[in-house]
Amino acid sequence: MTEKDFIPSNYLKDIVSKRFSWSSPSNIALIKYWGKKKNQIPANPSISFTLDVCKTTTELEVCNKTTDEDFSFEIFLDNKIQNDFRSKIETFFYRVETFLPFLRHYHFVIRTENTFPHSSGIASSASGMSALALCLMGIEKELNPNMSNILFKQKASFLSRLGSGSACRSIEGDLVVWGKHEDYPESSNLFGVNAAWWQIMILSLNLNRLMQLVALPVEFKEKRMKALRFHIIQIPGIVINHARKVCLKVE
Repeated sequence: MTEKDFIPSNYLKDIVSKRFSWSSPSNIALIKYWGKKKNQIPANPSISFTLDVCKTTTELEVCNKTTDEDFSFEIFLDNKIQNDFRSKIETFFYRVETFLPFLRHYHFVIRTENTFPHSSGIASSASGMSALALCLMGIEKELNPNMSNILFKQKASFLSRLGSGSACRSIEGDLVVWGKHEDYPESSNLFGVNAAWWQIMILSLNLNRLMQLVALPVEFKEKRMKALRFHIIQIPGIVINHARKVCLKVE
């Protein structure tokens, strides 16, 4: 996909007044990106875990206004007005205006709160900008009900990136990759992509280590996975469900 794919055509509906609310987690990088290029493009791919309990909840109240000259918004954090954040939000609106042409048509009241302390070391910019991007996409979905869920999430991640680079990794998935990599065709510099394959790899490595420590002879304990595959396949076992977990029982 290219940036042009996120520029909408004419909207099918209009909004007079409505509220949208979304929650989004922060994330912590397993592999960090080392700097960004022009337009928030990462210098290298990165992978992160989402932090489910460390999240931001944002409510966006939308109402019509009489002129389209300037952006119009108010910001509240924990029910207290926060004018210190105005410049950051205004910069974000300028960056995404091409992709959200309705921004000057409405007045916005942004109410946000975190489940973790501000400036605690957890990236509130990631959860905050992604939650706001999801609310804005909620507006666009209302204006264009035919939008697919895939496009909704990709564009929400795309917009989040323009607010805060790491925010694009907070939209979807427990593990998310951001940045184009030749070994992962679905990866993109423009938005984060669910890295379920990484979870499968981690599960495989843990299962391999478990087999080495519990089920295999001593001479196999430090062998690489490639050397073990034909030996492991002959060990009888059964996959069972127990206590809401999937387990491998080795005979």
